[in-house]
Amino acid sequence: MKKTRPVRTEAEALATVQKNGMALMRIPNNLRTEEICLTAVEADGMALEFVPDALKTERLCGRAVWTAGDAAIKFVPTALQGAVQAAVNDAYADCDRTGVSLGPGVETPPSLLAAATAIAGATSDEEIGKILDAIEPPDVRMMLRIPDVVAELDDRESEVDDGPRP
Repeated sequence: MKKTRPVRTEAEALATVQKNGMALMRIPNNLRTEEICLTAVEADGMALEFVPDALKTERLCGRAVWTAGDAAIKFVPTALQGAVQAAVNDAYADCDRTGVSLGPGVETPPSLLAAATAIAGATSDEEIGKILDAIEPPDVRMMLRIPDVVAELDDRESEVDDGPRP
């Protein structure tokens, strides 16, 4: 079994949890900053188990539950559970209403709402691709939650893949 070198700096800790949120369990307590813990729970909400209690804010816990679903709620302090669940429910409502949500505690930029509206009215895959390509930064495109559009694109791709071969 390969031994991993101990994490010694905040930069190493951040790089580690970006790759695997659950790696937070191997990060020394003195390196578990708010930024590192938030990055970890955004990568894997179940990493909330390893976040120091002093850093478990409504925002951080909300991101964990948004990422991991209700399974992470057991790691949310009892005093915050109601507020966190309400924030997550609001984020899902935003997603249902607009087609876009980046999760609780994260304001959806107007450009993303405009993109979701444009995608809903798009008539071709090419048009949808251009709209998505125009969203900056590219990482934000990966966070979009537009289930109907994604399902439609998947259906169209499978039709092309399963189509007749020459």
